[in-house]
Amino acid sequence: MNSVTKTQLNAADSLLFAQIFNQQKYADDSAFPGNWYVNDTIQSTAELQTALDSAFKFKLHDFDSLHTMTVVDTLFYDSLRNNTYNSYPFVYPQKDPLVNIKFSLNGKTGISQTFLFPSDTASQSKTAHLILPGNGNNVTSVMVQGGGYPNLLCYLSNHLKLYGDVYAYMKPNEEARAIYWNQNKLNHSYLVSYLDTSMHHPYGLNYLLEIIATIKFLKEKYCKVIVYGLSEGGYASLLASLIEKPNAAFICAGYAVGFDTSWSSYSILQERFDSLVFNFHKDTIKSLIQAGTTEYMFSWGDGDATNLMQAEHDSNYTQNFLNDSLHCSFYYNYQGHTFPSCGTMDTFAKMVIQQPILDFFILDTTNADTMQTMVSNCDTTLYSFDLYRNDTLHQQYSNVQSDTLLLLVDSGMYHIRNITNAYNDSTFCNDSIYFDKKPVVANSMTQHTKAIMIRYTNPVIDRLQIEQISNTHKKYYYSISDILGNEKASIQSENQVVYIDMQSQPAGVYFLKVWNETQKFSGKVIKN
Repeated sequence: MNSVTKTQLNAADSLLFAQIFNQQKYADDSAFPGNWYVNDTIQSTAELQTALDSAFKFKLHDFDSLHTMTVVDTLFYDSLRNNTYNSYPFVYPQKDPLVNIKFSLNGKTGISQTFLFPSDTASQSKTAHLILPGNGNNVTSVMVQGGGYPNLLCYLSNHLKLYGDVYAYMKPNEEARAIYWNQNKLNHSYLVSYLDTSMHHPYGLNYLLEIIATIKFLKEKYCKVIVYGLSEGGYASLLASLIEKPNAAFICAGYAVGFDTSWSSYSILQERFDSLVFNFHKDTIKSLIQAGTTEYMFSWGDGDATNLMQAEHDSNYTQNFLNDSLHCSFYYNYQGHTFPSCGTMDTFAKMVIQQPILDFFILDTTNADTMQTMVSNCDTTLYSFDLYRNDTLHQQYSNVQSDTLLLLVDSGMYHIRNITNAYNDSTFCNDSIYFDKKPVVANSMTQHTKAIMIRYTNPVIDRLQIEQISNTHKKYYYSISDILGNEKASIQSENQVVYIDMQSQPAGVYFLKVWNETQKFSGKVIKN
């Protein structure tokens, strides 16, 4: 690219732009007026550089600070684009489909943009399905409209609505995020090469951080998160899942252990993901899978035009290498560089959704000789588990639904084993709690500020009942919000038991907040 200038295009720059802006946009805004694009049409080399600086802010060293990434806990609807989409209802099978997830890292802000298609079955909206497309011009729009190579065997984004809310990630410079001039989009190959060699802000690294932020957001809003990635999107899904650890990941024609020895594949991935491809070699990937709890499904179809993927299909190298990992499954019995059939996706999704996932949640630590805690499970099916203290069985719990209150009275390390549900699926809980019982000192003048101790109906059908266990008769404030952060109901009361009407709210996950001047409580509520 020529040096940045604030003037209009000269002859040389016009020639360059004619060469690099040569891909079709996803919408013709001259034939269909509206706000289809985040960026305005580029008028100069300065504007092009500004657009690139804005869209691709991150470098490799930003991954060293991933633990400091913060994600805004509210989902933002892109009103400008959605208003245009709603004017042309034949474009997408959903009103207001485009949403933004905002995050910050190392003093820089980023936005992940996805299409959102809520579940057809409201009771299943406790699970989020995130689909990551492979390469291709405007492939996300094509994919959610039912076309393209991702949907050869299953209209995936539409089908997964049977099992939860569906998010389809939009890559930079695609669809609404296009950088364009003279009614043509910036060439993808040129963009990837320029970002790598001239700006040193690789394309893949930037969208990988957006994916990580998206998974982080979804994990806070849903009981379970499943990621599906195809082709290069499959590779990005694997890296993001190893880093951010969703409940499950389906990696389709996106990874093979042959990457470690194929220089041609390495060079392509390195241009996009920098030295992460060296850091995540096959031995590291295997050890991270074994150490984590994410369930992985790897698949490869026959007749894949990518030689490395076809070799994997024919010889099962990756399965042979990862087969002793507890969290891996493999599927080879289908045709093409695409997602497998809907039946295969059903089997995987149901397996993940049915598994109970338990966590400890401390309710009160103010009493020296006891600790009140809760075993939290966002699933509503019956399950059983064993509570251990210092590797000795402490108590067995059978046919439990939702959350379980526990009062710990003996010092020790508490953890959960032998978790099963009504389908006889088993899983395990990595969470644990250590309780150190303190002797009670007579006539102690020490005062403790007690945390808010409540219990409430969960799941709820029509009316949410909340009881103040401590019965302090103070004025408390109560608020219910949906996963977008929209407050649905709020009250204030000094009564020990209060009720919030949930009858008019759709089924799904909600967030309860209770607070007064010095105390607060927050928790999830499932509306059936």
